[in-house]
Amino acid sequence: MRELPSQTTKDDKGQVFRHVVVDTPLGEAVDSGIVKTPIIGHGEKLVERPHDDAAYKYENHLTLGYKRWQSSFDEWKRTGKRPLLFVMTESTEAADQIAHRLNSDPLYKDLNDKTINLHTNLKGKLQKRGRGATAYYEFIEAEKQISAEDLEALRKLSRELDSSESPYLCIVSVLMLREGWDVRNVTTIVPLRPLTAKSKILPEQTLGRGLRRMTPPGEESVAETVTVVEHKSFLSLYEDELADEGLTLEAVDVEKVPRTTVSIFPDAENKDLVALDLEIPRLSQGIRIDSDLSDLDFEDVRKAFSNLEPLPLGEPREEEITYQGRHLITDELIEQMKIKLPLLSDPIGAISFYREELERAVKIKGTHQRLAPLLQRFIEEVLFEKSVDLYDDRVVGRLADSDVRTYIRATFVPLLRKKVTRHQERLAEEPPQSVTVWKPFQATHSETHPAQIAERTPFNLAPCNRQLEVAMTRFLDRAEDVASFAKNQGPQCLRIDALTTDGRRSLYAADFLIRCKNGNYLLAETKGRRDPDVAGKARAAAEWCKAASTSKVKWEYLYVSEDVFKQFAGDSVGELLRTCRPTLKKLLEEAGSSQLALPLGHSDTEESTRAVFEFISEDDLGSLPLRARKGIQEAVLLFDYMAKKKKVSFSPVFQPLLGPLDAAAEAILLDRLEPTLPEDSEEQAAFFTPDLTAQKKKHREFLENQASLLRRLLVHRSPIMPVGLLRFCLQYAAKDEPAPDGILSAVRERFRDERPDVAGLLGWVYDFRNTYIAHSKADLDDPDAAEDGLRRWIGAIDNLSRAMRDSQVAAL
Repeated sequence: MRELPSQTTKDDKGQVFRHVVVDTPLGEAVDSGIVKTPIIGHGEKLVERPHDDAAYKYENHLTLGYKRWQSSFDEWKRTGKRPLLFVMTESTEAADQIAHRLNSDPLYKDLNDKTINLHTNLKGKLQKRGRGATAYYEFIEAEKQISAEDLEALRKLSRELDSSESPYLCIVSVLMLREGWDVRNVTTIVPLRPLTAKSKILPEQTLGRGLRRMTPPGEESVAETVTVVEHKSFLSLYEDELADEGLTLEAVDVEKVPRTTVSIFPDAENKDLVALDLEIPRLSQGIRIDSDLSDLDFEDVRKAFSNLEPLPLGEPREEEITYQGRHLITDELIEQMKIKLPLLSDPIGAISFYREELERAVKIKGTHQRLAPLLQRFIEEVLFEKSVDLYDDRVVGRLADSDVRTYIRATFVPLLRKKVTRHQERLAEEPPQSVTVWKPFQATHSETHPAQIAERTPFNLAPCNRQLEVAMTRFLDRAEDVASFAKNQGPQCLRIDALTTDGRRSLYAADFLIRCKNGNYLLAETKGRRDPDVAGKARAAAEWCKAASTSKVKWEYLYVSEDVFKQFAGDSVGELLRTCRPTLKKLLEEAGSSQLALPLGHSDTEESTRAVFEFISEDDLGSLPLRARKGIQEAVLLFDYMAKKKKVSFSPVFQPLLGPLDAAAEAILLDRLEPTLPEDSEEQAAFFTPDLTAQKKKHREFLENQASLLRRLLVHRSPIMPVGLLRFCLQYAAKDEPAPDGILSAVRERFRDERPDVAGLLGWVYDFRNTYIAHSKADLDDPDAAEDGLRRWIGAIDNLSRAMRDSQVAAL
């Protein structure tokens, strides 16, 4: 069984080892949030120096890796996580040299005395430093060969590197510790090897040292990345080796690795935490699960089965298979026999099997004395078309069948869950907790999970899941009767125990905590899509609010459905609460009934689609890349949420379009200019350094900067502001001034025939972006201006994509 993401499941020939039962492709594990997302970071400075000391030979690699590690350290430090740098060498001598420099050179001051050298040829011993709870072990190099005892202790030390008590932040190794590797905090890997080396470390082995997550896994978990600092000549190796794993790697300049997470914390430096404080009552649980089945009788079982038809009994039978033994080489039949399969053939064993399965499903124990007799009587008197004896051969033959198992589970699981679930009064257990004492936590920051700046939250940012939460955040930040609000997220957030539709106990965290100016509180949930358990969650939240309310402070549950919020035009949360009460009432009625009602608050798909088609035709939308389609749909949806609101900024509407717009501009630039790029490195250097001596100083510096940006794009695939770069190319191509040789001449030639209206539209979008989105020089609070801007942005993406498609057709 493959259990660990760092374990290698294939030999050096690519064959899966015989002991592997399940081998999950790496791409699937990444998509599911089981492991970190790997990124290959490369840079033009990743060249070896002529030096005998590996620490100086690979100085550029170590420096870039060190800077990338510092960035990840800053990204995680507030949460108490300690990101680690992992340097992989080819020899123990190189490992010794590198570890020594990292421990002593001020150039790597954050790693001085914090780097550990781990390899199998170590000489030295472990020495204890400090006393008591703060004591730790440090490896001291010496001439004496390391003992087996110290080596085992060293391996134990390596497994404790994630601990906050560990003094180490960097690991240098010759890919040792193949067994027992359990380090989760590696965020940066620097594999060092000569560019001419014939022996290449498999990319999957390299990545395996950093794939384990620091935080719990799952599709809704915090995004985590591990960066491998690599020379660009090895990128094809990674792409080829990991293609079979279903993994598409992102290769970016190591200095431009995207920030995927942000630290969320009470921002005492910039905000008045007393004025923005929110206090959460701490109540006892309202649901308790125990194993008491004293009130369960056979009539309850018979009633639970009443909506099912009895099963046919069938005839006695024996399950058996035919075994054949054949010669390995000649395939000659040597022996043959029939083997009986006695699975559940013992009636008493079958009763025990089903009783254990039911206990696991309901999460109870110790019910054999009560449950086993009921199971036996159920099988004998109710399950089949006629009454039978448990030891009847026909019954024995049926006990292992899937329909019998399904009927037993369908009858007993809901009944047992109902019987062992105890509803109890929620009571205050401890004093209320202030959100301003919450510990910092990490949250994903991406196009679909943007972290928003807000004035009325005590935290530095409000992490949002898609656009409805973004719109709600903007509304709460401006609503006239809101004093403070907080996103209910992180390890210390309020979680309410609730029951799912099938009776299982679960924990529910609503989206927002809101304190109104009158002193009352709201527990708010924004719902764009209905899940089957929403009614039960709403009932649990409403009950919690009722129990949390006192004579001085009232709590109320606010359920904000997508459709209601889209139509809401008020500017107070009190009015929103009144508008949403009818929907919540229907939900609570549904939670109290045995039948599920039709979905409430579910987005009208046809209406949403029509809204998008008001900005772009169906055919044009369908011709765009997937990322662009999703970005446009989210932007239009967010605009719809906010269009009727008062005192809101529309700048978040354009956030989902930033990535697709840059991607479209980058594609045009590569398509037009990449064919002009010389292959020879010396010719490339001259290509990007045209003779600009005839230009005035200011204009010369501007053109030199643009040439440098084009080089980053075409040579290193690490563009900065592709939209601005494409705008320059279009404007420069339209001018009459002579173009120097090299990249500027290529720009003039390749962009000469572009449509002038595209250049004008892109220029308008670029200025709009810098004014309202990127630098926020002015507020975008006019819905008409926002709608006009949205149309132009979508038009720019559509026009750039159409130009790209026309170019591809012409090439054919």
